Amino acid sequence: MKRLFLTLFLGVIVFVGFANVKFNPVFLFSDTLMLEELKSEAFHHLTKSHNYDSAIVICNQGIDLSVKFGNSLYHGKLLSYKGLAFSKQEMYDSAALYLSEAIRVNEKSKHTRELSICYSNLGNVYFRQGLYDNALVNYKIASELSEECGRTKGVIVTLNNIGNIYKRRGNYPEAVNNYQAALQMAVDNEMEKSHAHALENLGNCYSESGNLDLALRYYKESLLIKERMEDNVGIVNSMINMGQCMSKYGEKEEALATYLDALDLAESSGTGYQVAVLNSNISAVYITLGQYHLSLHHSTKAYRIHQKSQCKTGLISSSQNMAEAFMKLKQYDNAIQLLDSALLIAEDPNLISTRKNLYETVSDLYSEIGNYKKALEYKNLSHETGDSIMNSEVASQLEELNIKYETAQKEKRIAVQELTIINQKEDIFHRKQITRMIVFILLALIGFSVGLTILYLQKRNALRVLVRQNKEIGEREKLEQNFSIPEVIPVEKSSNEVEKKYANSTLSDKEKRRILSGLNQLMNADNLYLNKQLCIEDVADALSTNRRYLSQLINENFSINFSNYINDFRVRKARQLLMNTEYDHLTIEAIGIESGFHSRVAFNNAFKKFTGVTPSFFKNNRNS
Repeated sequence: MKRLFLTLFLGVIVFVGFANVKFNPVFLFSDTLMLEELKSEAFHHLTKSHNYDSAIVICNQGIDLSVKFGNSLYHGKLLSYKGLAFSKQEMYDSAALYLSEAIRVNEKSKHTRELSICYSNLGNVYFRQGLYDNALVNYKIASELSEECGRTKGVIVTLNNIGNIYKRRGNYPEAVNNYQAALQMAVDNEMEKSHAHALENLGNCYSESGNLDLALRYYKESLLIKERMEDNVGIVNSMINMGQCMSKYGEKEEALATYLDALDLAESSGTGYQVAVLNSNISAVYITLGQYHLSLHHSTKAYRIHQKSQCKTGLISSSQNMAEAFMKLKQYDNAIQLLDSALLIAEDPNLISTRKNLYETVSDLYSEIGNYKKALEYKNLSHETGDSIMNSEVASQLEELNIKYETAQKEKRIAVQELTIINQKEDIFHRKQITRMIVFILLALIGFSVGLTILYLQKRNALRVLVRQNKEIGEREKLEQNFSIPEVIPVEKSSNEVEKKYANSTLSDKEKRRILSGLNQLMNADNLYLNKQLCIEDVADALSTNRRYLSQLINENFSINFSNYINDFRVRKARQLLMNTEYDHLTIEAIGIESGFHSRVAFNNAFKKFTGVTPSFFKNNRNS
């Protein structure tokens, strides 16, 4: 029983410790599902709906729950998502703050994969801020961590990002080295999407540096992979890049053919933006080829798409393309009508740069039809707008920098406050966990103590029952034998095993009765058992027999051996002495010696064997 309670106690301690420190097994699956749902919803707002404010709200809910549940994995992920949401809104200081906190959480919990992603995202934030040295440091850490956890895709992404830094700085050889390393890794690991992306980056690098032949080659290789993957949106982008490269190279017919093929694909499975861009590019090529009606057709299509999406800059550029085609066709009224509508749209204060180019086109139109007064008026407006752009750009930049600084400082203070609240919540949660664990341990200890107490009381009561029973036996013995030791009553019939054991014995029944009568006399009258050195040979000699016959008779009649036979008399004697208050001055050892035992140990063992309790317990509880 003690072992059972001890096992239960240890089990409770282990369970409580595990449950409070690691996880709560009752709510484990529901907590994880809830956090996974919030994470998925935040990811959807980041990548699909682009509703970044909603993403931040959901991340805040998930961060609070992950702290409450003690789930560091989702805590780090949702902090990272919140940082990305700020980054998408160009709030880079807040983004860096939350990504740094996500890095701290993931470093503490040793989530290497998530840590590599956080460092990569933090590098992207620094890249967009133009802090290329900081970005480079974070990309390299992300690359090392990705390699450590076997995240090949992460290594490829960081190599491409590092290449972008060198390309932005004009260090094209170093950019190419990184793009080619990413390319080789993608090929070795048969990662086609990463392969195509690396080729696209190489094409952009060579196109920007003026090596159009190599750029075109890489664009074509990227296109082949995207065709094999059936990535139609990617195919259209590659074809647009190829067409622009061919157009720069003077290969107008080839560029046109590429644009037309891309347009067919974009109209069936591309995006509206791609369709509009392709129609504008095709329109521009047709003008250089002198096919003005076709140019009008495609610029009109581009105009309608921009009109549907209410893209002002797209509407103005499409109107300018159409007006240029009408000018070539000498349809000046149509050209004037289009440019007038474009001028109305360009009145938007945010379109000052677009308005300058539009004034130039209007001035060219009036110059061509001979209205030089109007031509000069719009030329002057173009120059004034250019000067205004210069002045307004400086003022705008200063104002924008000031607003960004003040906003960033405010966001930083808010973010720090939020992080402080999160850390406080974490501390409160951990303190609650520790308190709960201590309470459970105390309850377990109390339960264990109560259990032991119950066991002790049950055992004590059982022993007291045994004392009462022994006392009753002792009282009967005193009445029946006038305080003398009672005669041991022989059993009437021995067991089969005993009969079988002594089947060949030559001891006669008459001899048996004689020996038994003498044995009774020696024990009850002569108290021979009080001899501490008594052995079976001594008793056999006193009865004029041998030890074998004596042992046989004791075994047949009492079903015990000689030692237990003698100890039975001694225990009865001791019981009488312990019940008698006149002997209270004697120690337990002295009582044992008075009863014929040679040592306290032998006395204790024999007394407990025959009565069920120790001599001291019997004495102390004889009156209970």
